[in-house]
Amino acid sequence: MQTVEEKQAVLERTVREKTAVEKELDKLYAEGIGSAESGRSLSTAPALEELSRRIQTAEKERDEALTKRDTVLNQIARNDLM
Repeated sequence: MQTVEEKQAVLERTVREKTAVEKELDKLYAEGIGSAESGRSLSTAPALEELSRRIQTAEKERDEALTKRDTVLNQIARNDLM
């Protein structure tokens, strides 16, 4: 079973990954808008889809890590009350 510190580290890593993917997505989106305005085809669609998938995965991992952390904290609180 993971400790609270390990779960916190997983949570922080997941949040960092999500932030990095969002920045990359914003960058590609901005570049895609620029290419579309200049008449070039938008070739970043597959990259945008991949980044969107990565964001969804990071958000899911974050939510799971938060739930696990809360469970561990509740167990610790219950044990302290005993």
